[in-house]
Amino acid sequence: YVDVYRNIANAMQMHGRYEDAVSQLKAVVVLNLDDANFFLLLGQICRQTKQFPDAEKYLLRALSLDPLLSAASVSLGYVYLDQGRLQWAESTFQVLPESAQISPRGLFVRARIDQYQHQFSAAIKTLKKLVLQKPQHISAHLLLARLYTLKGDSAAAKVICVRMIGLTDVLT
Repeated sequence: YVDVYRNIANAMQMHGRYEDAVSQLKAVVVLNLDDANFFLLLGQICRQTKQFPDAEKYLLRALSLDPLLSAASVSLGYVYLDQGRLQWAESTFQVLPESAQISPRGLFVRARIDQYQHQFSAAIKTLKKLVLQKPQHISAHLLLARLYTLKGDSAAAKVICVRMIGLTDVLT
């Protein structure tokens, strides 16, 4: 009944009931599953609840079961970023397949790494690629505006903010 637990946990996660979702998934962990996607979901939910050691443990388990599961690598990179472990995030990002590196999530991780390393121009360049690929990615627009502000280019930041207002009108 692993799929039932996973579906229940997904539903709870969608409704913001992260702790309940984690408890549902942890109830199944005792079965010593070999399902990488199960551990991926558990790791992602633990990250959302800021249970970073658990998130790291489950995402590493997912990767041990399926080393090509790029979503687990990207999520692990986020866990490291959330903790300020930039070298770990960087090394996790570098081993991603190229397709994952240029995916929206991969590009956003790359931009965040560059931001934390104060490489604002590189982060801006990456975010521009992301916005072209996925114009409705509001977090990318927010970070882009923030980076322009940090670089002292308030005019470019204003343009991004105006664009975001138009996007939110379209999305609602």
